[in-house]
Amino acid sequence: MKNKRFIGVILVLATLFTLILPLFGCNSGNKWTNGKDTPSDNPLAGYAEVVEFNKNSVIPELMGTPSEQLGSGYEMRSGVVGHIETHQSADYMDVTYTLGTREMHFEGETDTPSLYVTAVRILSTFKTVKQVNGRTVTDYNTERSFLGVQVGNSYEAADKRFTSFGYKKIYDEEAKTTGVPTSREIAYQKGIIVISLAVEANGEISGMYAWVPYDTSEIDALLADSHLPCNLGLIYNCYGSTDPVFRYAAKNEDATARIYIADDGTNALMRGYPDRHDIIMCADILFSSDRYDIDGAKVGMTFRECIDILTSKGWVLQKDSSTLVKEMLCIKLYDAVPESILSDPGTVIGSDELTVSAMRILLPASSNMEAYNSEK
Repeated sequence: MKNKRFIGVILVLATLFTLILPLFGCNSGNKWTNGKDTPSDNPLAGYAEVVEFNKNSVIPELMGTPSEQLGSGYEMRSGVVGHIETHQSADYMDVTYTLGTREMHFEGETDTPSLYVTAVRILSTFKTVKQVNGRTVTDYNTERSFLGVQVGNSYEAADKRFTSFGYKKIYDEEAKTTGVPTSREIAYQKGIIVISLAVEANGEISGMYAWVPYDTSEIDALLADSHLPCNLGLIYNCYGSTDPVFRYAAKNEDATARIYIADDGTNALMRGYPDRHDIIMCADILFSSDRYDIDGAKVGMTFRECIDILTSKGWVLQKDSSTLVKEMLCIKLYDAVPESILSDPGTVIGSDELTVSAMRILLPASSNMEAYNSEK
């Protein structure tokens, strides 16, 4: 009889525990158990890291949600219609969504792609600064979270959390004003998902951005037999290199591109691609070291040697006898090292025996779909 009563008490307590558990934090934005399952028709459902992110994050709309399935009240705030659009709802002012695609789409394409959520940004709509036990504490007013991490959490706690999910740090740079570090951007990646944090000087996270960059596997395949100082693609690629090490150098005149340099003279240019409104990626690399090669062609060879090697690999020589193209990529050969990646002195046409002093590989110029659409 006593055993039966004991079992009955246990069952009652278990039932009560189940009922009151949500009241003590399981629906709190600081937990990771109240995310949502990713539907099978979600365009990103085939990526396990996206399914995991959606399941363990607290956001109104899932990553990969098609534009036609967004909840009511969302309005486009910025971007280019039908290419990359930023949306926000009056019901969720602490969240903004970017609609785009994994595939790159270019100016003038006849087929309009179906857009879906490729990025979500969390910011606090307002924050309260108060004194607690003699120290200043900032209360960020948002219940959103990525994998259990909220705006207002410490960077150290976020680092442990993201690492526990298998994310790796790929970027860490201080933003400087008049030489004084005021904040820094730190980014993590797992599979196709990148999570970028804005971290204040006191170590608190003031904003979070999770995004899915364009698929650059076609570019990677074209360069599979090349040895470059950094890859063409996502902005953080040049920071994945420890030899050489890149550092920020300058912006171009209209501030649409950033130049990063390495001690061996390599330049990497970051710009929006394929459209200037897109998130910037490494779209141009200039190097003068013979440590690197493009399909076997190296600095120090003659123009003829480089051209013969590259044309045998499918590159097509252009009329100036110093430019070669292959699908979306372009190579330029120089007989003198350009002063900057932004300068293009060209070379002598037909000078086969000249020595190649520098090589440059780049993606086409960024399009301006906004202007293109307005003229249609």
